[in-house]
Amino acid sequence: ALLDVVPDEQRVVIIEDTAELNPRHPQSVRLETRPRAEGISAIDAEDLVRAALRLRPDRLVVGEIRGSEVAALIQAINTGHDGALATCHANSATDALTRLENLLARTMPSWSAEAARDHLRSTIDLLVHLRRLPTGQRLVSEIIELTPTGPRSLLEEVAEC
Repeated sequence: ALLDVVPDEQRVVIIEDTAELNPRHPQSVRLETRPRAEGISAIDAEDLVRAALRLRPDRLVVGEIRGSEVAALIQAINTGHDGALATCHANSATDALTRLENLLARTMPSWSAEAARDHLRSTIDLLVHLRRLPTGQRLVSEIIELTPTGPRSLLEEVAEC
């Protein structure tokens, strides 16, 4: 849904392990990871995030954060690639933040958990948590804004609009 509102003149680069997103955007470029096979090198999401920056994206989309690509994406956002989107599987928006903190701390072992947390909070604006209903329909169940003082819930404010 968010990709549907990106202006047509902006370039969207999508990075996924398996193609799942199907944007109707006229300037979307898809990059997919590749597993290692005999005689063929693997290409992981971290490699693709770095390669995507050469494509001059206005929007960078990572299908799922679950490893070292978190550091590459955070660095990309901090070098002027605002408007990035990514998914991260978790039980809530705050759990997703904790998961991202842990992934970043594991990727950057010289960083403390507090340094990883502070870096994410200065980089990420919003976390939106979707919940799947028994019918298969997805529903926004939580939106938090990351501020220097900590997460702030926005769902009530959005519901009032």
